[in-house]
Amino acid sequence: MRTPWKPTSIFQDSITCLNFDEPQRVHPCSECLLIDFVPPQERDAQVPCHHIPLNPNGETVDAVNRYDNQQELEEKVKQWLRATIERIEAQRAAGGSASK
Repeated sequence: MRTPWKPTSIFQDSITCLNFDEPQRVHPCSECLLIDFVPPQERDAQVPCHHIPLNPNGETVDAVNRYDNQQELEEKVKQWLRATIERIEAQRAAGGSASK
């Protein structure tokens, strides 16, 4: 059962997380597809996906959580997802690699 009074993590509390509803975090974050978007120096962080740069300014979920509200965070993540999907689709159409 979800607890709406507790803070949520935009990635960890999503069904896209390998450890969604797994209190013991049985899967290492290194197995997650989002790990490719995490800067190498942040891949050992407790929640690596919170260190993905969301925009050209380098804002991350971790940084945005400190000063923005949930709605603003969701909008920034949505913009990042759309831009990332567009970039990957363009690379695939051009026959290039789809990484980062």
